[in-house]
Amino acid sequence: MIVGTKFNRSNRFLIGGVLLVLAASLAACEFPDRSCDPADMPAPVNLSPDNGAVIDSLTPSLTWQYWGDCDPDAFAMRLYDENTGTTWSGEVDGATWRWTSPVALEPASHYWWDVTPYSGSTGGAISSGSFRTGPLCSGMEASDFPAPVPISPADGTVIDEAYYHYLEGQPPLIVVDMVWENPAGCLPPDGFEMEVARAPSFPPGPDTWGGWMGGFGNSARFFLPPGTDHSSCEPWYWRVAANVPGGGLGPYSETWTFFVNTAGLVCPPELMLITPIVPLIPPGAIPEAPSTPVTPSGTPLARVIQDARCRSGPGVVYPLVTFLSQGQSFPIQGRNAEGTWWWIDRPDGDCWLAENVVETEGDTGSVPQQEAPPTPTVTPVLGCWVWTQQQTNQCIVPCPPEVQNPSLCTP
Repeated sequence: MIVGTKFNRSNRFLIGGVLLVLAASLAACEFPDRSCDPADMPAPVNLSPDNGAVIDSLTPSLTWQYWGDCDPDAFAMRLYDENTGTTWSGEVDGATWRWTSPVALEPASHYWWDVTPYSGSTGGAISSGSFRTGPLCSGMEASDFPAPVPISPADGTVIDEAYYHYLEGQPPLIVVDMVWENPAGCLPPDGFEMEVARAPSFPPGPDTWGGWMGGFGNSARFFLPPGTDHSSCEPWYWRVAANVPGGGLGPYSETWTFFVNTAGLVCPPELMLITPIVPLIPPGAIPEAPSTPVTPSGTPLARVIQDARCRSGPGVVYPLVTFLSQGQSFPIQGRNAEGTWWWIDRPDGDCWLAENVVETEGDTGSVPQQEAPPTPTVTPVLGCWVWTQQQTNQCIVPCPPEVQNPSLCTP
């Protein structure tokens, strides 16, 4: 009995020692954490390319930074070609903040990219941005620039309730995304200008909408104006042109048509494209305009032959004062030494027009030379890109306080 008691006691000590060793070993082990909740995985911060940047490389590396309460297992990336609609996807582990495009991109094109943190199958917040591939156009005359090529919406598209865009607390808007191809092989530094109208002649007035697209690629988002008829199968027209360095617009694209119909009506082409009846005007009912324009006191005029920018000085380095529309005329009151810019008189302020965007009327031989204002010094302004309700990125200065990690941009 004594021997048995000693044996049992020894076994107890042995088992206890083994358990202590196992407990120490288990304490040294690191068990995997639970999967991250989406709220613990904020959006990464995109570093490069900068949003809206023009890059030289056709196989760029996309980089980002990440701070979150829970480390993701991986990052998922997508790269989207706006012109072709092609998407490339990829994945890197959660400790890697860089991904290189798996294919060579096209020059002079617009791309979107996003990155999403993942823990297991749970995805966090998405961070997105866009960039363009170069080169920038230089040394091209407006007349030499090729016309953009419309891509979508296809000519004759019927816009229905599928195009509704909902904003919190507001009635639905009808949104049409216009996309076009730039066949020039280079990027116009001043972007593109798009027009949408209810008449194919794009007459100036409340029924024609247009806007400078800046440097945001080959697309634009158009919101149909509230209060317009969205149910009658009425045709709308759109076109686009490049803002060419040196002033003026390049040739317009073909004019494409879309039809707005939210009432579920059938819109056959033979009913939509009815030629309007133009009443005949008896001869002599409207006096004919004089064949030679009359200029006050013999002052020569500059007639704008294409939509153009008017600047504060004779050169593209000077700030933009206003946009002028084709067909407008203004008295000429000065010129630069080279005769390549006209200083015009406008009711709400003088400005300079490039010689190649106007036709002059009257005697310009006596127009005096006007001294140019000091050349401005362009310095970067600390601002940040903000995604607006119009679904475009804008450089906002000063940067709103709620925006984190602002980027350098010049408005």
